Amino acid sequence: MHLDKIRFSKTALDAIPIPSKGLYYFDTEVSGLAVRVLPSGFKTYYLYKRLKGKDYRIKIGSADDISVFKARELAKYYKEEILAGNPVQTGAKDKNALTLKDLYQYFLSEKRAYLAPRTYQDYLDLWRRYCQKIGHKPVSDITTDDMRNLHYHLTVEKGIPYAANRTIMMLKAVYNLCIRSGLYKQLNPCLAVKLNKEKPRIRALGNDEMNRFLDAVREFDDPTSRNAIMMMLYTAARKSNVLSMAWKDLDLEKGVWVIPKTKTSDNEPIALVPQAQEILKEMWKISTNQFVFSSYSRTGHLVDIREAWNTILRNAGIKNFRLHDIRHTLATRLIADGVPVFTVKKILTHKSIASTQVYVNLGVEDVRGDLTKTVNKIMERK
Repeated sequence: MHLDKIRFSKTALDAIPIPSKGLYYFDTEVSGLAVRVLPSGFKTYYLYKRLKGKDYRIKIGSADDISVFKARELAKYYKEEILAGNPVQTGAKDKNALTLKDLYQYFLSEKRAYLAPRTYQDYLDLWRRYCQKIGHKPVSDITTDDMRNLHYHLTVEKGIPYAANRTIMMLKAVYNLCIRSGLYKQLNPCLAVKLNKEKPRIRALGNDEMNRFLDAVREFDDPTSRNAIMMMLYTAARKSNVLSMAWKDLDLEKGVWVIPKTKTSDNEPIALVPQAQEILKEMWKISTNQFVFSSYSRTGHLVDIREAWNTILRNAGIKNFRLHDIRHTLATRLIADGVPVFTVKKILTHKSIASTQVYVNLGVEDVRGDLTKTVNKIMERK
């Protein structure tokens, strides 16, 4: 038997020369997966497996009908069945036999390198919690009604409307990628789902809360966690960016921090106020590696400061306040102080002005002072 090995891909399979007699090529990624090439140019996937002295040769299907991804998945599945001692039942022969789980796994494999760690974990959690049942259905059998029913189930029966939206949005992205790649050739069934209306969550500290918060932070005994939290307040940067702040990205003479990758852009310059620069001077004395907020974690920098955060909130007597709400607090203060919305957009590294606009809708206490000044001026003219 011809035993050449190549890494299977559509390009590699198309490049195989037409033989004078049937030849086999084996995949370098999944052992036992082979493609048989006939003089006619017809290619067929097979699985070869030897177990306890017995040879197995299982026909998977035509390479014209089955993608490399699906062939590998089927080969792995058949090997598991053989090892378990189960009779192997070869299934459908074309792409329509793909399940939603197949599309989801392909999506993750293609997008993993481009997803932020938090986003990747969110996708794993959404699938594990809400998509297990529908995930085993063949994609050819999944309709827009199935997606509507999933959204309705999560929204009404489970009472988690935001999670319902996130689940459909994830599945929509899965289908879109698979459509572009040719793995799925029907309309995206998620397009017909009407998402729930969402109100942006804006939680900002009032004046009294801010005073208690700052006192609690200053009194916290761990300088690394304490300074990381204050750096979030001074820069309005996201937690992940602050905790992974590296010395190489800082220009201390110019007072500029260039964030290599934010949620919306790359190499984003951030102005460092004097208070932030003072923190950097303090951290320079205690940092142990290339990161400002260094630690002995696998990453080399702080990753989880929930314990410190919860202690600070408890000592300050503050509830319902997340680390991300520090950004909200600074944004609302900037708007209240008359800073133009486009400037706030730049400070928050928002991609669109719409994301910043929500902070303009301030509460009563935030505008009372300006309103009083204006009314007083009107009355003084009488």
